Amino acid sequence: MKSIISYFSVFISAILYMLLFDKAAGGIMTVFLFVTPVISIFLTVSAKKRIIFELECDNEILNKGKLEKIHVNITKDTILPLPFICFTVELSKRFCELAQNVYKFSMSENRELTVDIDVNPKICGPADICINKIYITDYLGIFKFKINPDMLVCKTVSISPDIVEIDESNELLRNIFSSLTDNDDDDASKSGFGKSSFPGYEYRNYVPGDSLKKINWKLSSKRNQLFVRLDEASNITLPDIFLDTSEPVNVNNEETAMYTQQTIIEASLSLLMMFVRQGLECTYSYYDNGILKKESFNSPDGIQKLADNISSVNFNNISDYENINTQSHSSKSTGVNIVYTLNINNQLINRARSASDNNNAVKIIIPENTAYSQSAGMSDVWLIKENYEICRFI
Repeated sequence: MKSIISYFSVFISAILYMLLFDKAAGGIMTVFLFVTPVISIFLTVSAKKRIIFELECDNEILNKGKLEKIHVNITKDTILPLPFICFTVELSKRFCELAQNVYKFSMSENRELTVDIDVNPKICGPADICINKIYITDYLGIFKFKINPDMLVCKTVSISPDIVEIDESNELLRNIFSSLTDNDDDDASKSGFGKSSFPGYEYRNYVPGDSLKKINWKLSSKRNQLFVRLDEASNITLPDIFLDTSEPVNVNNEETAMYTQQTIIEASLSLLMMFVRQGLECTYSYYDNGILKKESFNSPDGIQKLADNISSVNFNNISDYENINTQSHSSKSTGVNIVYTLNINNQLINRARSASDNNNAVKIIIPENTAYSQSAGMSDVWLIKENYEICRFI
């Protein structure tokens, strides 16, 4: 606006000079000040329809906390030199703020130009990168024209969650392991996760190499020789981790919601990684656009790919919690459902009760910052703190 006011001030001054002092000199200045902007505007308006913007990323899945490059490619389909072009970069709140988000440049002889921009992802999940507020100035820098809104460019990328180390001695894990039937065999006890048999009621003579823990000392003393217990094979159901991707409630703002979603994503993946590293097979499931995705893991291979897949999931699905195992188990087996959720509702509570009635343990885990809005009536609810430490919800 200031440039336009300045231009018209000079133009009026030239007219006054022509009328009051020198018609010839003033006339030349007046014609020059009129014709030049008209030509400049005409060329600018013609050129602005010959510009194409494209947005590219080195990776479709970005690493959280690591600088990533995006590329704004500008192509002009004309031999005319291009006046100044200005555009604004807008990022989703999942990114750190840019030190500079307004870019201005000119294209004279070059028909192609690439502007590289460093972005820093900070919250996992789907994120948008947009190039908007594009405008072009005329050659004199006096007038400014907006580019057609149809040319505005947006790109959706995914930011992968971190998988953090979990303290194996925390209370939740001890509680989960105790829910599984223990096996006191020496080989199994080395890892702490052997769950393949139950104490039996039959015995045989001791053979060197048998576990001393299986010796029935009372029977052995009566018969004056060593007898060991024969264990029965168990039908253990391995832990099921369920990530509830239903829309959260009672959050202060969009960014808080993103951080809260990230908490349960990263905590659930970290628990899965800890399980499989200890040799315990585990299943992981979540809903994506209403479709249940479920996969079993017995090694760390594939967990990073799972994390990349989850990075594109939006928390706007309605979960029906059907994946929580309510199948009836005998007294010699159990199922452990570990539910990471943002909101404990009646549907989840009823499903948990039904599972518990059929000898299935249900551990519900929620972020600490949403605990104020959760039902305290649940008997086995756990909180995730900011450092991913887990404690019981009292």
